[in-house]
Amino acid sequence: MASLSAPHLPVTDLTGFLAGPPNAVAGNAFNLILEALYMPTPQVPIGSGFGAASTAAEVIAGRDLTGKTIVVTGGYSGIGVETVRAFRSAGAKVVVPARDSAKAQANLADMP
Repeated sequence: MASLSAPHLPVTDLTGFLAGPPNAVAGNAFNLILEALYMPTPQVPIGSGFGAASTAAEVIAGRDLTGKTIVVTGGYSGIGVETVRAFRSAGAKVVVPARDSAKAQANLADMP
């Protein structure tokens, strides 16, 4: 029998949740188990005024990052490009490490 464990909660044999027909009860129980394993601290909003629909430009507005150096891993694809753009718009020097430098240079070529 397979077993998963975390220091605070042992969980044994999740195959019943995964193999059976989907239903709300099993799904909710599975989510509770995952939360207990991977989010032992309850998650609560911090009241920042930002949410899932906020853009990087909205979050960085009014910040002066002149003289700051920021490393953005994954900064040459997807949301990383927008993160680089936001930091640069606030005056930061941004370093983007890349495994594929040709792809990184192509994706960041039009960056202001």
